[in-house]
Amino acid sequence: MVMTAVQAKDTLGDLLNGMREAGKHYDEMKQWRDGETPMPYKPRDTDDDFDALMEKAETRMIGLVLRVLTQSIELRSYSPGIEDDGKLMLAFSQNRMQTRQKRLYQAAMTSGMSYSSLELRGGRLRSKVYSAKNAFAVFGDAEADEFADYAVTRGQKLVGGGYELTLMDSDAIYRFREGEGGTDLMEIVPHGLGVTPIVRFTGEMDAEGDVQSEVEPLIEPQASLNQTKADRLVAQSYASWVVRVLSGVEKPDDEYEARMQNIELSVKRMILADDPGAKAQTFGTTNLQQYIDAGKSDKQELAVLAQVPQKTIIGAQSNQSDGADALAAEEASTQRKLHNYETSFGESWGTWFRLAGGLLRIDGGLDDYRGAVDWRDSEIRSMSQMADALGKIATQLQVPVKALWNMIPNVSPDTVRQWEEMAAADPYSQALAAAGLGQ
Repeated sequence: MVMTAVQAKDTLGDLLNGMREAGKHYDEMKQWRDGETPMPYKPRDTDDDFDALMEKAETRMIGLVLRVLTQSIELRSYSPGIEDDGKLMLAFSQNRMQTRQKRLYQAAMTSGMSYSSLELRGGRLRSKVYSAKNAFAVFGDAEADEFADYAVTRGQKLVGGGYELTLMDSDAIYRFREGEGGTDLMEIVPHGLGVTPIVRFTGEMDAEGDVQSEVEPLIEPQASLNQTKADRLVAQSYASWVVRVLSGVEKPDDEYEARMQNIELSVKRMILADDPGAKAQTFGTTNLQQYIDAGKSDKQELAVLAQVPQKTIIGAQSNQSDGADALAAEEASTQRKLHNYETSFGESWGTWFRLAGGLLRIDGGLDDYRGAVDWRDSEIRSMSQMADALGKIATQLQVPVKALWNMIPNVSPDTVRQWEEMAAADPYSQALAAAGLGQ
């Protein structure tokens, strides 16, 4: 049943409180992701030069980790379990989700959760992407339920002032204008789906439905790395030169004598002093290797916790062997982590396409749980390895060659369809097929 204006406004108020709390957490995680971290420890009463070194101590490794992960996850296509005449992938492309999907993944990894809403406007499906700062959903069972009971999103600034707030439930969409004087209901649009048209994308979720961001476990090693770099910069700036000291010499009486004593030192010049009690000595430099080793250790810890190759963080891989096998071994842990994300995000994309099918009134679209997501293969392999492996599968296991085309890395479904059309139009292939010799 569609809510009344009073019921909708009361529900909106409750959801906005939850969105504000989630937004605070997102902002905190985003600061660490973007390198806006607290200043490393420093002594009191420091000068401007010292403070400038502290500002240079930020090393944005968390942001690098998230970029590595989001760059490795990409939905290439979706194969529905029903006949849709290509409408679902067309809606995906019309909403530019080939590019925008990365923003969903980044937001989900930043705070643990992101959202995508769907709505039919003007006969065309519209999908929006939200971080946890601008969207919030309530589930009856946060761990098990596919669809939210209620959801709210904050949109762009409206003409004439204020922001659009959109409340959603299983019956309708309620649009509000949020301004200085409060919130005003502008319209109610029934959607007829029977479920709330918003999709939740999560990373790590436990049995209670709580999520953890990719950022949180990396905060401590990131802070340690910043402190190590700050200490190295101080040592590098203040203790990297030999300090020469001449003691037991009378202080010059005037500026001329001071200039005479301020002699330039070189390997061809000797220091002479009239006073027999004068002594010349030097203070040695600080060994920076200990700071370099400490920084490397901090980066290794961060790489282990993030499950990314050490080569990405440190610049050198732990396995010093050459070739694709060594790189693949280095990335094995990362591939397991990416598989977990693809499993979680794959379920979310299944919900997205089911909602799209329901809104587009595709027969059986909302109940199609047989669809399959096709992810881009991000695992490192040499082309010769793949060609050899696929060739053996075809010859030794008698798998049809055309069935293996989709397994070739970075070959899109569109390219495979073009190959199939070319093969079907080839007279030689047609002759082999007629003779029962083609694959």
